[in-house]
Amino acid sequence: MGPSAAFFLPPVIYDPHGYGFMNVSVAIADVNGDGRPDLLVANRFACSSCANGSVAVLLGNGDGTFQSAVTYDSGAGETESLVVADVNDDGKPDVVVGNKGGGGSSRGVGVLVGNGDGTFQAAVTYGLRIGGPDKIAVADVNGDGKLDVLALSFCFGAQCTSFESDGAVSVLLGRGDGTFEGNGTAYDSGGRQAKSMAVADVNGDGKLDLLVANQCTRQGCTQFHGVVGVLLGNGDGTFQPVVDYSGGNHTSGVAIADVNGDGNLDVLETDMGWSGVGVLLGNGDGTFQQRVGYATGGYSNGFLVIADINRDGKLDIVVPNEISSTVAVLLGNGDGTFQPAVTQAESDPKSLAVADLTGDGSLDLVVGTSDGNVTPLVGVMLHAGAVRTATKLVASLNPSIYGQKVTWTATVTSSGVIVPTGRVTFTWGYKIGSGILNSSGVVTLTRSNLNADPYPLIAVYSGDAANQRSTSGVLNQVVLQTTSIAALTSSPNPSTHGQAVTFTAKITSPTVIPKGPVTFTAGKTVLGTAQLSGGAAKVTISSLAVGSTKVTATYYGDSNISQSSASVTQTVH
Repeated sequence: MGPSAAFFLPPVIYDPHGYGFMNVSVAIADVNGDGRPDLLVANRFACSSCANGSVAVLLGNGDGTFQSAVTYDSGAGETESLVVADVNDDGKPDVVVGNKGGGGSSRGVGVLVGNGDGTFQAAVTYGLRIGGPDKIAVADVNGDGKLDVLALSFCFGAQCTSFESDGAVSVLLGRGDGTFEGNGTAYDSGGRQAKSMAVADVNGDGKLDLLVANQCTRQGCTQFHGVVGVLLGNGDGTFQPVVDYSGGNHTSGVAIADVNGDGNLDVLETDMGWSGVGVLLGNGDGTFQQRVGYATGGYSNGFLVIADINRDGKLDIVVPNEISSTVAVLLGNGDGTFQPAVTQAESDPKSLAVADLTGDGSLDLVVGTSDGNVTPLVGVMLHAGAVRTATKLVASLNPSIYGQKVTWTATVTSSGVIVPTGRVTFTWGYKIGSGILNSSGVVTLTRSNLNADPYPLIAVYSGDAANQRSTSGVLNQVVLQTTSIAALTSSPNPSTHGQAVTFTAKITSPTVIPKGPVTFTAGKTVLGTAQLSGGAAKVTISSLAVGSTKVTATYYGDSNISQSSASVTQTVH
């Protein structure tokens, strides 16, 4: 079990007015054109005695709340998946559903054309050559500017007319008017019990490719080892033979995103059970590196979404742990690796969708769930917002002496589980510097040119999407005056009358090289003044009287360096 957290507020439950032990797909889109996100839910069956499934539409109020569900017949039975897209190019969102069928109910792809006001026309159903669709995707795979439908069939046992228990992907090319070519061309998914798919250009050739999560290999399901099938697209609606990559235990979900910022798309897959999620970094040519796995902190059902949950510019993973009744968030590090899963309680989560439901800039979560029996439900979990932080400021040396190097360390801690990110500004009435927090929430600032004085220093943390702004207490940094030591020599000594004699004063300090004037005197008579250079000052005198004369060099210092003096007795013959 991973650490618990509250990225999201507790769910508000909505009834999509369906039947079945789960709703298997939720989507978020503005279907009535009011600028507010709406919810759409695929109900496996419309009612306990209904042969067909239904699509529930819950219009959004723009504040994270939703109106009561209005349902539409999905066109066939066991509605498993739902996608919102404008398939007839009229600028109005339409709904495409995958109706798996079985148990006496019909199956096929259902298309519900949208009216633009949140209502939909009756479903038109398209059959597939192989099986009934578990999952669907909508994309223009032949480059004609018209959206096509890809339908993934679990294709198990008697439902399959070929490929036997292997999964199959059917391509229904779109005509651009909301209708599609029937049956479609079918492709081997690369394994058995296909459960999920994603479409993207993974080799950078400008043609869309297809990736499929298969729970089992072609050899069967006895080892519970799944595979990800990669079918590179030819750009004309056809695909090349599948190439398999090893997944985890019963690979069931797949998504595509660039999670390490190298410009190449990577594969993320989830597994049915305790084996968690896997990351297969992309090479940019349609091939992928070996899977690296991460635990989800619970028993997952093979669903996942990729999104920046904490608004740090790095993609994160969100997974429903169905059996464990938690939702897991794995924060991304931006380099293709992920932090340990953080879990939050949510009863019986099965499917997910993310979007900003309130317009506050933070992503909220919609969870397809159930009552644990046969009533599907939808939980809306709004983003919990930023949590309190504390900023602590310490000095490496206090008091310090003028010229000494002082390092101040600001440490920002969070009352939540996300390490604070962002900038800390150091100030004592005006800004003296700033820095970015490291991965431990720590930043330092070093100065060595502070005048001797007291300084009321504070550190101000700017906050981030997950963590609130905070300010440290005042650190009274005291800088003391440094000392100086004078030494004086003369040459030649003794000298003859009228001979030039050079007096050299050297002023040293333990922390700085002193600068400024040095005054040379004989009693009350000023012999000369010279500026220190490299800590030394010189005057040359040829007018000393015969006999012994005490010559003194005085460095008066300033507010930062103390005064010092030294004398030498010059003998003149």
